[in-house]
Amino acid sequence: MTNNVEGMQQLVDTKAKLTSYGTVLKDGEIMRLSDVDRVTIGDGVTAGKDRPVFLDSEHEAYVKILDGIYEGVNLEQKFATEIAGYASKWHWLQARARANNWEGIHNYDKITLHMNAGTITDGTTSYNITAKDLVMRIAGIDTFYGYGDTARGHHVTLISDLTIGTNIPWNPTNNNNGTADEHCCWLASAVYAILNGVNNASTNTYGSTKRGFDASAGGVLQLLDPDAVACMLNPREYLPERYSATANLTSSPSARWVNGGKLRLPNEINVYGCNIHSADKASDGCDRNTMGQSVQLPIFRHTCGNRGYRIKNRVAWWLGSPASSSSSRACLVDTDGRANAVDCTVSWRSVPLYFDIG
Repeated sequence: MTNNVEGMQQLVDTKAKLTSYGTVLKDGEIMRLSDVDRVTIGDGVTAGKDRPVFLDSEHEAYVKILDGIYEGVNLEQKFATEIAGYASKWHWLQARARANNWEGIHNYDKITLHMNAGTITDGTTSYNITAKDLVMRIAGIDTFYGYGDTARGHHVTLISDLTIGTNIPWNPTNNNNGTADEHCCWLASAVYAILNGVNNASTNTYGSTKRGFDASAGGVLQLLDPDAVACMLNPREYLPERYSATANLTSSPSARWVNGGKLRLPNEINVYGCNIHSADKASDGCDRNTMGQSVQLPIFRHTCGNRGYRIKNRVAWWLGSPASSSSSRACLVDTDGRANAVDCTVSWRSVPLYFDIG
């Protein structure tokens, strides 16, 4: 192999001219296509317009995203100089989102979130949280832009590579219904309270069975980097309601617009692209209350369950959806990536961190 560097020529012209002239570049001759910021290399035989065009790193990322093989880059390193001009990396990301400026930012890119150690307790039951740095992946960019009874602004959605590591139940009793105080299943759940540090504990239910949890002393949200929390949205979501004073319901007769919490959980559609165990009231597999109100997140499109995308410690993790045809179960991603639904009191399930910045 001959590497004649001294004889190698480097040219600059436009792709338009290269195409129209049918130029044949010499073997090893490099041309920068100034109008598209690309490079092509001649072989001495093939017309330049028919030679491969090499992309820069940003455009290579786009190709890998389309192929579902992009692993993401560390935004803190890539934009270190830019981030230095803001109060924190989270304020930088918020500013980028509000300006609708996504240049150099892609789905699957990552940023680290610190979680302090702490104990979440209602005075009787306690959940111990271990301090760790969680890798947050961009799960979607403006995925829900304009959505809602009040249109959501520009935003970026993030989900952690790993769960928080502490197992928690969906509810303290095997019941996925709401309460007389809060008909929305998600807002009445223990997992919602534990994540967001609120008190929704209630026995004001059919059969006086427990729902929710008193996390008013602090939840997972209060253990996170306060700069991140300050930049989180509390977005409006259209969520199912399931409550009756005379029976435990196995389906959701209604839904309403609510603030879903700064820390949420994806629903089945967000992960799998369709209702599976949460398909409610319809033989065609669609939830008529929430149909058309959810979309699969881009980070989950090319893969399934744990691989997509990618709660790496291969533990089962809760979703925000109550199961259909059941008053006792909630949906989850199982250890092998399958969609599943189990009793709400099952304690060997954890949660990822999932939120919007905007």
